[in-house]
Amino acid sequence: ENDLIKTNQELQEMRATLENRVAKRTAEISEQKQYSEALIQESPMAIVSVDLNNNIVSINKAFENLFGFTKDEVIDQNLDVLISTEHTLEEAKGYTKEVQCGETIRGIGKRRRKDGSLISVEIFGVPVIVDGKQAGALAQYLDLTERVKAEVALRSAKEQAEQLFRVVPSAIFTVDESCTITSWNSKAAEVTGYSAEEVIGNSCKVFTGKPCTFGCSLFSDDEKKPIIARECIVKTKSGRDLTVLKNSEQHKNGNGNIVGGIESFEDITQRKETEEQLQHLATHDIQTDLPNRALFQDRLQHAMTISKRQNQPLAVLFLDLDNFKKTNDTYGHEIGDLLLKAVAKRLLSCLRESDTICRLGGDEFAFVFAMVVENLNTIENASLIANRILHNLSDPFMVNEYSIQVTASIGISLFPDDGDNLNNLLKKADKAMYIAKEQGKNKYQFSA
Repeated sequence: ENDLIKTNQELQEMRATLENRVAKRTAEISEQKQYSEALIQESPMAIVSVDLNNNIVSINKAFENLFGFTKDEVIDQNLDVLISTEHTLEEAKGYTKEVQCGETIRGIGKRRRKDGSLISVEIFGVPVIVDGKQAGALAQYLDLTERVKAEVALRSAKEQAEQLFRVVPSAIFTVDESCTITSWNSKAAEVTGYSAEEVIGNSCKVFTGKPCTFGCSLFSDDEKKPIIARECIVKTKSGRDLTVLKNSEQHKNGNGNIVGGIESFEDITQRKETEEQLQHLATHDIQTDLPNRALFQDRLQHAMTISKRQNQPLAVLFLDLDNFKKTNDTYGHEIGDLLLKAVAKRLLSCLRESDTICRLGGDEFAFVFAMVVENLNTIENASLIANRILHNLSDPFMVNEYSIQVTASIGISLFPDDGDNLNNLLKKADKAMYIAKEQGKNKYQFSA
């Protein structure tokens, strides 16, 4: 009988222990759910969760602010129908289909607000996986109209938050108060080449050369937080420098004390290079890579401003290759194009650092150059420059197997003697150049 009593007591104690564990685990799950919901609700990006039919389950505050809908107005509504127009609906359905197939998507498009206005947004979509099965999806919208750049603040230990942390299409990492990296997502590994194992526990200087959070003032009191869209340089594992656009925010505990920070960055190296290339193409001749007419006029206007300030004259030279059409007809356009490049290179050797040369070519393949000469004191100096150009062109050009003789006619106008505005100077130099051609070519002529 005593043994039965003892066994019963032990069973009761085991039951109480099990109930305590269940209650504790239930509380932890509830806390994790609240934490995940809070992360989504407080995110600066517009976030909406949908079920497998693409009907809205929940939205966050940023979604309400961006699209103008309240929560009650959107629950159970089809997301694509709600914010797409007749012109963008098929595109939106295409994104939805990809996500429903388990793909992560990223795109740019226009979406409709409640008031009917259209906004340009960057769109992110990820499937939500629960117990190995797709349960729905999360969609995020970044307002490109205002260029609001922010990243979702993610934390570890919560299944939904961790999943979002892994698949969000931006490089994200967290640091403690000493700038030691505490988490590192797959996109950060992709961009930098460093795996999470290689960086976690190390300082940010692993890939920046100095503590990146100090460098961007994350823990200083003299700059407003969060820090949004700041350009900086990071170094990849292979040693390559990347230009990134970085967002930073402090992480505080319940007492308001700073205990770390979260940073996200986007590799914009290719974008910057593309912008520079487009800018170059917009201001330079494709064939010779010399400045084009627009850039030349801008530099001439600048030179005229300096000339007025320093009370020193300028010379504008127009140069046209003599009989270039005949050269083209004789040797073909391919040889003609190569000859233009060779001439451009030789003309560049005639200039000082302060001078400008550009190509003003036309359909007839006339090759026209203009040169701004700052700090020019006399007409004789302009003559010396023109003679030097003609002399440099006098040696034959070897283009492939052909030896081609080139001459040129040059027209010269002076500032301010021949005019005090850009158009007058250009017209007079152009007219003088044609006079030089009429007088036998291979010479220069000043404006009358």
